[in-house]
Amino acid sequence: MDNYSLYKPLKNHLGKLSINESFYVIWAYSNHLQFENSFPGDIETIPEFINAKSLLEKKIYQWELELLLREIILNSQDTERGLKTLKKWNYFVGAINKIKEIEDKLSHVDKNNVLKEFFRLAHRQFPWQSNINLMYFYRYYRIFNEPDIDKILYEKVGVHYENLFLMGASLLGYFKEKCIIREPFSTNMKGITNDEIKKLFNIISIDLNDFKKIIQKEHSIDEKFAYNTYMLRLYPIIKSKLKGDDFYFCPLTTLLYWRFTSGIYYEICREKDFDKPFGYAFQKYVGEVLNKANKKMTIYPEEEYGPKKNKKKTVDWIFDEKDAALFIECKTKRLIVSAKIELNDTELLDKELEKISDAIVQVYKTIKDYIDKQYPSFSHDKKRKIYPIILTLEEWYSFAGPICQEINKKVIEKLKQNGLPLEWLEEMPYSLCGIHEFEEIVQIMQVVGIKKFMESKFSTPEYASWDFDPFVNNFYKKERKNAVFLFQKEFNDILSSRGCPIINY
Repeated sequence: MDNYSLYKPLKNHLGKLSINESFYVIWAYSNHLQFENSFPGDIETIPEFINAKSLLEKKIYQWELELLLREIILNSQDTERGLKTLKKWNYFVGAINKIKEIEDKLSHVDKNNVLKEFFRLAHRQFPWQSNINLMYFYRYYRIFNEPDIDKILYEKVGVHYENLFLMGASLLGYFKEKCIIREPFSTNMKGITNDEIKKLFNIISIDLNDFKKIIQKEHSIDEKFAYNTYMLRLYPIIKSKLKGDDFYFCPLTTLLYWRFTSGIYYEICREKDFDKPFGYAFQKYVGEVLNKANKKMTIYPEEEYGPKKNKKKTVDWIFDEKDAALFIECKTKRLIVSAKIELNDTELLDKELEKISDAIVQVYKTIKDYIDKQYPSFSHDKKRKIYPIILTLEEWYSFAGPICQEINKKVIEKLKQNGLPLEWLEEMPYSLCGIHEFEEIVQIMQVVGIKKFMESKFSTPEYASWDFDPFVNNFYKKERKNAVFLFQKEFNDILSSRGCPIINY
């Protein structure tokens, strides 16, 4: 069967639907999966789906809804009513199953690209498995609200990030309960004008007809079929006609959440002088996390050392408990989109893995200076166990066996090139860690200690290659339950001071 023949049943299935009504149905499913919202009375479901105890048991996933949304925009009818409707359970499930079938038959995974497929699946599915949470909100608020970053954003879009953030949070609360909003927009939040709301909609919304043309250009019926969703994430709100009037739909609220938090990066990442202040803002935020969580450790910030003509810097942060210390290097580098979706072109992924392996080896280089007693404030102690951590703002999902092996291979090569002992990989094993995991584990370390926590992770090769998240879930479930949102008061103060309702997700 050729690819178009495989795709045609889905195209015909969706061609009988109304676009606007389908937006409404996707919104209902998305909000049920994300917020556990009840279904509207006009949408048919079955008890097995509604009463399933976990998202896994429901067997309908948000990343499938994202694909369904894209295909509806391309294939459904811009009419008030369709010949068929996704409100009917069997027709909805029929659409999802057709998407699954296409995806399965187009994957073309073999021994030459299995490494890349691990990576693609992780980057596609795992972000959807993390529910909307306040720590994520606050993290991006703190980073993008740094003066140097905020200045770049204001020059680009004409809105300060605090206002953009508050409008986005307010919209998310609105779309949690309703699928559509209509102009004219208005707000009662302090210091926010209707003109600013329009500027926000200019960057996060798009006209349906324009959107269809853009998506058609990037659409492909090949191994990238399930992965070409970038434009949906750029424009989570879609302008469409309803009974002759203009309305704005938000079919997938999670996409809106990502857009005004981590997605703001794409508005300004190519602007002049962005990289350095962005890196500094993340590094500063990590320091705030350490200080907020800390009860008994000693925290050392980055320092300069060495001769004036050849100044060096220590790692960004040291988190010390005398018998063990974390050497933390903060990285804001994101994977390029093409590296996440290409299956057969492994060169793109290889270049990205080169970058992360460079960052790992850079930490070992500065550890050598620490051992050589060049660090100004942190004295070398042979009895102290050192654990290097490459702390990333965005997840790399590098836990999969083949990915770990490839990174480790590159690290070994680079250690040899720099004359650094390979034994250090066992004596001082490195970790790749996303900031959302780190915000929890530093709290757990306050209870069990750095050395015990890290040794339990590295006690066997299997655990060593895990992400921290499943490791913690297996070994420190009790301590994890006691981890809290570190900046609850600060976040509530931001919202209440501007007349925005307190958010609970």
